[in-house]
Amino acid sequence: MNWLRDIRGDAGPSPFKTIVDQLTPVLNRGILSASGERRADLQAWLGWSDFLRWRDGQRDLDPARRYRAALAGDSLNVFANAMLAHWLLWSNGDRDEATRHFARAVASGRELGFVRQLQLAAYSDLSGPEGDAALLRFANELRLGNETPLPRLHSRIWPVYYRCQAQDPATCPPPSVDREVSPGDQLATFRWLYADSLTSPDGRVALRYQLARLEDRAGMRDSALAHYRALSPDLSGMDPRIGALVRSAIGRLARQAP
Repeated sequence: MNWLRDIRGDAGPSPFKTIVDQLTPVLNRGILSASGERRADLQAWLGWSDFLRWRDGQRDLDPARRYRAALAGDSLNVFANAMLAHWLLWSNGDRDEATRHFARAVASGRELGFVRQLQLAAYSDLSGPEGDAALLRFANELRLGNETPLPRLHSRIWPVYYRCQAQDPATCPPPSVDREVSPGDQLATFRWLYADSLTSPDGRVALRYQLARLEDRAGMRDSALAHYRALSPDLSGMDPRIGALVRSAIGRLARQAP
């Protein structure tokens, strides 16, 4: 199971086959004498083996069959729930069901680090506003739970806001994302994720600009105005569209002053 967890495929046309073919007989032998949680663990990892084979091109395989068999014997099994949720999102299945299975995996109290990594991988593969909302909701959940940010979470969240940098703060991210994660929670999560970079003397201009945008969107007029104004000396090195948005935001917020 640990070998499958840490698997790295080779450069061939079927990168996982050589390793998976060695390991599945071991898992099958283990199931013969296992029961309860242990049996479900082994069944789930057999499902993961099928997923890796599916990625190698064996599209007749159905990893969900193994995952559901594991859940039939252990409904809170961490591996079966997390892997089934991952598969549902990978295969464009029921997203609400995937959310429920990830929640059960977390509730199991086992292997939280594994579950979080699989969630990050699954949500990162989604596209469009729904994918952005899923990533932001996940990051916000980690923050609210006082968990440590995952190493790759910063780089996965950044494109959500980078795509918005030359657009009006009121329209990007779109309302569908705001309904999933409020502008206030987006701001709090952004500060949580990028705290070190935001407080350093040479903090990136792009990060400081996004902070001002998020404060603007969250209704924090005074702070947003101050941060927009502080960006003015750096506008010459930015996209002219961003410069125009900053100047427009300064004028708008200044007019709102009491």
